[in-house]
Amino acid sequence: MNRLLCTMCFPLLLGCTQPSVLDNYDLGLWCGKSLCDWETTEGTIRKVSTWDEHEYGVDLASTPSMITQEANLGALDGQCVDFTILGKVDPEARVELELDFSDDGVIDFTETVPGLDWQKIDLQAKLPEQPFRGLAVSLAKHGRGTSIFAQLSASDSSSCSGDPIVLEHLPLGGLCSGDSQCDSGHCVPGSSSTDDSTCAACAQNADCAAGQLCGLVPEVNGLAAHLTCVTLGSVQLGGLCSVDTECQSGFCVGQVCSECGTNSDCPPGEVCGDSAPDAGVLHSACVTPGTQSDKTSCRTGADCASGACCLVCMPTGQGCVFGGF
Repeated sequence: MNRLLCTMCFPLLLGCTQPSVLDNYDLGLWCGKSLCDWETTEGTIRKVSTWDEHEYGVDLASTPSMITQEANLGALDGQCVDFTILGKVDPEARVELELDFSDDGVIDFTETVPGLDWQKIDLQAKLPEQPFRGLAVSLAKHGRGTSIFAQLSASDSSSCSGDPIVLEHLPLGGLCSGDSQCDSGHCVPGSSSTDDSTCAACAQNADCAAGQLCGLVPEVNGLAAHLTCVTLGSVQLGGLCSVDTECQSGFCVGQVCSECGTNSDCPPGEVCGDSAPDAGVLHSACVTPGTQSDKTSCRTGADCASGACCLVCMPTGQGCVFGGF
């Protein structure tokens, strides 16, 4: 259970809040008609005066309306996060603090902001024990009525009571630790390009229709690469893959569809080296030794016309130089 505290707040004490993991947490800094560091993800907002005509905040003006900011996870070292909210809110405005871990579009935690008359609310939430890549923090207004805010801050806390937030109904590509957390029912270990466990559409080829296999697809909209059913031989050179049969070429090398896997896959006089096509995706390809020009990728000096290789072909006589050595 997470804890909600409501206490009176005096303007002179606002400067005493702990450092926040949110930028512009006093909600007084505006960039034209936009609230700096915040995104208006729904409806409209306005810059308005708060308890003092010279102190500004944000009015969630329309119904519905929402402001969102990505939290700085580097400032969260503990198990918990403390939120402080200060505002003037009519109960009929139905405002909620919403947390979306990994920013996957699934709201993982909601707390209703009660009616306020320039009061302060302290909310403490225990972070999930499951992996997550980010945290989107939102204030969302769902009903008609006044909803003006002068502060929404978040700070790290080393300890707190209650249960951690549990991430459920995760979409494909969501980071997971068990099948029950995924809408697909599949949490597959090492199913992403970074070896994280991710929610997948399949766990094995038998989960797919005829003519398909359980293959790896790229990261999309911030969600991790994950396994899904793909048509045999459908992925082009440079595309993400998990097995050879996923690629048009028949070669999946280092999770990238390539022209070759070893030198024996190439015509006489060529070797299996590196190539970066116009798309810029590095993959294995058949190349003629000693023909690679400067600044093209290479594996050994024998690949380069200059004879010098340092991940890319270097000018003649110039080798690798790191840190001035």
